[in-house]
Amino acid sequence: MKSKEAKIKEQRTIEATHKDYFGLGGKFGCILKYMGEPIMSHSSPLYDTNEMEDPWALEDEEDEEMPVFEEGEQTIVVGYLFDGLSRGMHLEIQYLNKTITVLAEGYLVFKEEAGELESYVPHPRWEDQIEGLFRVASKLRGDDKKESRKEREEQAVEARDQWFGRMAKKWGFK
Repeated sequence: MKSKEAKIKEQRTIEATHKDYFGLGGKFGCILKYMGEPIMSHSSPLYDTNEMEDPWALEDEEDEEMPVFEEGEQTIVVGYLFDGLSRGMHLEIQYLNKTITVLAEGYLVFKEEAGELESYVPHPRWEDQIEGLFRVASKLRGDDKKESRKEREEQAVEARDQWFGRMAKKWGFK
């Protein structure tokens, strides 16, 4: 029985590899990076983001203060989340703790932990949605590359002008 499961896992791994689903460099990673939102973690010796406040607790409104950053606090990106509901899709892609999970219509259809396939349920409905999202994300990635190239060119021109300005001040030529 174990050998049949190993064969199915091997076939699904090959299929997922051909469809470029693995890792943050694959289709899911591209969608997460260009269309998803970061999952942030806030750390501080005095404030814990994992603790939920009771919304029904009675407190003095005067005592409520907005939390502010103190010295030694930091916010880091711990993952990414794409929620397709705003696009009319019941699809969620999440990257957290080296694990990529994809939920379609509330069901787990893909899970990869640290490069190892844990679950993959191919179906044209959600895979077509992924293809459409990937096309949009690829265009955004292309626009991002064009913008960064333009920025680099502008920075190079500015650096050149600054160099000529320094040389003119130091050596007196124009």
